[in-house]
Amino acid sequence: SIIKSYIRIQENRFQGKFKVYYFLPKETMKIPIMKMLLQPLVENAIYHGLEPKEDKGNLYIGARMEEHELIIIIKDNGIGIKGQAKQMSCQDPGLKEIKRELEAEKYDTSRHVGILNTQARIRLQYGKAYGLCVESRQGDGTTITMRIPADGEGRTTDV
Repeated sequence: SIIKSYIRIQENRFQGKFKVYYFLPKETMKIPIMKMLLQPLVENAIYHGLEPKEDKGNLYIGARMEEHELIIIIKDNGIGIKGQAKQMSCQDPGLKEIKRELEAEKYDTSRHVGILNTQARIRLQYGKAYGLCVESRQGDGTTITMRIPADGEGRTTDV
């Protein structure tokens, strides 16, 4: 509900600049997650991906279950991350700086604040096996995939 409220505000602000598509199966909606994990990622997609795009864009927010994990995807077809001429996946060596920062033991939050703070919170709560994956291609958008446990492991009351 926090994300939907935030998106309504941005849709009013940007009036027709982007369309939002949701794919949130019922079983994924029953799994509590920490507060404010998704908002910084959606905000990044709108401000850094869709707002600078010349034409209308799309924002996809989806979730699925994979065994005992909840996978949440925030995807835009915006301008992508500068310097990424070809599609970069989580396994590719591209997006080096962001990936290096996401995998660091300590986070420098002077840049990539939303992504790094979200990654730090996930890692502190659930462990190193969980977190974010960034995929992007300049001019073709960015996808952030979040992986967290769905079986109650490491869960607190901050949901």
